[in-house]
Amino acid sequence: MTAPIELTRNVNGEPMMSTDAMALLFGVPAETVASHLGAALADTTGLTAVAMPPEWLRAGRRRTSEAAAATGSRELFAILAYWARRDLGAEVVFSDSESEQ
Repeated sequence: MTAPIELTRNVNGEPMMSTDAMALLFGVPAETVASHLGAALADTTGLTAVAMPPEWLRAGRRRTSEAAAATGSRELFAILAYWARRDLGAEVVFSDSESEQ
């Protein structure tokens, strides 16, 4: 059994994509995404958004199109579930963590 993959996380009360989800979408290791985000957030220029490398954005568009062609859906969670199966051999299971507590 594989470890759970966190796809979203609440940041200041807003749902945001996790580094694992970005890694699936862009096709890069989660550690690389985390490193990029950490370096960008360490920059004290007051940026509120982090720019992703252009090659990641291109890969994300390509992977979105490939997943949409395979699944018939352009919905983000369907795309992430597709890549979780393909890249990690993992199934995405949606749960309401508040109801599990």
